[in-house]
Amino acid sequence: MNNENGMTDDDSRMALRSRFRIGIFVLIALILLIGGYGYYHVEAERIRQEKYQDIAAIGELKAGQIQYWRQQRLADARRAARSPFFSASAERMAPITRRSGPERRLAAAVAA
Repeated sequence: MNNENGMTDDDSRMALRSRFRIGIFVLIALILLIGGYGYYHVEAERIRQEKYQDIAAIGELKAGQIQYWRQQRLADARRAARSPFFSASAERMAPITRRSGPERRLAAAVAA
């Protein structure tokens, strides 16, 4: 039988099924798109936090290395200042009568 659109009942049922399938497909596609978008944002934030933690750990390690290096250089300077060779060289470089304030402090530090 033909209905008012000039379609048979089978044609209208097939058109309805086809529209229903297209609607289901569009709905599933939208759900997947929204889910993918949400997943992307969650993962992007997780990766950002992970990289921040990596950089923070590297910064802490570098700060420790610099601190250790500085302590070693200060120990080297103390050792050199206590050396009799350094003291003798400093004495020869600055005669007692011509020493300025910083030179006197250096000589006092070397003599101590």
